[in-house]
Amino acid sequence: MQKGKFFLTGLGLLMQGVKFTPEENAVLHWLCAAASESDAVFWDQTRAVEPGSLRWHALEGLKNTFRRLEKHHILQAHYDRAAQFHG
Repeated sequence: MQKGKFFLTGLGLLMQGVKFTPEENAVLHWLCAAASESDAVFWDQTRAVEPGSLRWHALEGLKNTFRRLEKHHILQAHYDRAAQFHG
C-alpha cells in the first residue's frame, strides 16, 4: 500500500466489479483525480463540498450505491490494513 494514496487505493477497492451510471462515473473521475494528487488534496476537496450543492447530491448518491452493494466490509478491511501499515 503506497503511503499518501490511501484514498485512491480505497476508491479502487470500492470500484472493483461495479458498473456505474454516467453521473457516478463523473463523480468518481473527480474523486480519483483528487486522490491521485494526494490524500490531503482529496480530503480538502471533499470537505469543501457545500451541503445541498449538485456535487454534494452526487457524492451522496455514490455513497448510497456503495451502501446498497454492501461494499462497506471491503473499505473496513482497507482501513484496518492501513492502520497496521501506517501505525
